Amino acid sequence: MEKNQKLMWRRIERKIEKWRQLGEITEFELFQFLEQNKAMLQSFQLDEAERLTERLLLFVSDQSDKKWSESEWLPLLRQIQEEIPLAPSPAKSPAFSKQEKKEPLLLIIDDDIEFITYMKDFLENNEFQVLVALTGKKGLELFYDVNPDLVLLDYVLPDIDGISLLTQIVEKARNEFTPVMMVSAHISDEHRTLSFNLGVSDFIGKPINTDIFLPFLHNRLSARQQILKRTLQDELTGAFNRRFMEKELLEQIERFNKEEDYFFSLAMVDLDHFKSVNDTYGHHMGDQVLETLVNVFEKQKDPEDSISRYGGEEFTIIFPHTDGKDAIKKLQKWRETFSHISFTSGNAEFHVTFSSGVKETSRNPRHGKEVLEQADKALYHAKHSGRNQTVLYSSALEALHAEEPINLLIIDDDPLARNLLETFFVNRSSIGNKPVKVTTYESGDELLAEDWYDSESNYVLLLDSTISVKNGIDIITSIKQMYGAGNIAIAILAAQTEVKKVEEALKAEVDDYLLKPFETEEVGARLDVVVDRMFD
Repeated sequence: MEKNQKLMWRRIERKIEKWRQLGEITEFELFQFLEQNKAMLQSFQLDEAERLTERLLLFVSDQSDKKWSESEWLPLLRQIQEEIPLAPSPAKSPAFSKQEKKEPLLLIIDDDIEFITYMKDFLENNEFQVLVALTGKKGLELFYDVNPDLVLLDYVLPDIDGISLLTQIVEKARNEFTPVMMVSAHISDEHRTLSFNLGVSDFIGKPINTDIFLPFLHNRLSARQQILKRTLQDELTGAFNRRFMEKELLEQIERFNKEEDYFFSLAMVDLDHFKSVNDTYGHHMGDQVLETLVNVFEKQKDPEDSISRYGGEEFTIIFPHTDGKDAIKKLQKWRETFSHISFTSGNAEFHVTFSSGVKETSRNPRHGKEVLEQADKALYHAKHSGRNQTVLYSSALEALHAEEPINLLIIDDDPLARNLLETFFVNRSSIGNKPVKVTTYESGDELLAEDWYDSESNYVLLLDSTISVKNGIDIITSIKQMYGAGNIAIAILAAQTEVKKVEEALKAEVDDYLLKPFETEEVGARLDVVVDRMFD
């Protein structure tokens, strides 16, 4: 109960902070917020606050555009807060707000729907990002795709036991200092001994005491962070890591600014269609491709050149004493050698190419971020001009560089909800710092009937789980069968009572779910996280 009280109090406080920036609001906005709060207060059994909200709703209309000043709307929201006992300090930010401090990413692999929904809610309200997987197969995929900071793994899973899954992730987890915690409702010395021998960090019994678990998590994550700070090498590929690259780039800029005749170039390199390699041949083969890419470069590079893994399948190369023309020659030699290497998986043989963008230091750069952004723009142009090539940055690219928008498809048969979400995202104009193009559909059949898909674009589908004509879960299944999931993120909206729908959606491997009633800004923040995770 106390957790729900704090959640509601913070929800109202966030709305107050936002509306204070606006000064005036419309009566419709006030009505909508009170209506949403009433449903949540009822669900949380906060009776006094619910009754007050119900009385306040008698004095506002969803048909009115009347302007309410802060002196009019603020006392109403404060009255509701006064009816919620144990009100916490308003200083704490919401779990999914965009903060400078990066929130740790946790992966929960467990088929107990009650456990994962409770833990996801608890952890997100304590400033963690949380991904969940109901099967070992999905858990393995997420572990390799998103590189979580910590893993909670159930001992028993429906498709594979936790021990078998542990053997597939433990080496990578050790190399990246990622804690893997085994959880189980049935603890025995035999299970613990086996798990610890295989490399788990901890073995925790269910139910979990959250009062102890929270500082326990911070302890483990803090220790991991201290270790990572002391390392400069990417364990998988042998390349330097991003931390080293940032330090080296800063030193190059300082030297360029101090020495009259000094110059350097930086390249951003990205493997072409790398996700299809992982999807088709498995993550183990994807790792082999990454290692080979670095090995080829190390054999061909000049002694002072350095390669760093920037993230995923993206790398940065720093070429000291090298202009843009010579950097392109080096990259071309590397590309020709790498693209002719045959990779074998079973009876299949395949080749991989890469695209790259080069920034030559031709004037005093203000900071490393500027150099990286300009190299990235050149890389973007290379990838959208056919891939398997290198482009040198020039100011002419600025006019050509228009970042591909995220296509947001909203599927909801409720016109009020559909229009509300459409208006919000059109006005917001971005998701995950990327431009957004919004399209709405009244039904799943309408979506499936239209020719909307382009394999070169990225999509976010936001759909109601209970839309009429075609069930939301059926739509998810159809989309995955027709188009796969490499460039499509899917989030569902479900009522708090629809636990079964949430379970079905997670089994269908949706990327996130949100519970009704919701605030549009909360939906936006959650989709920011999805886009950052899938399309950065």
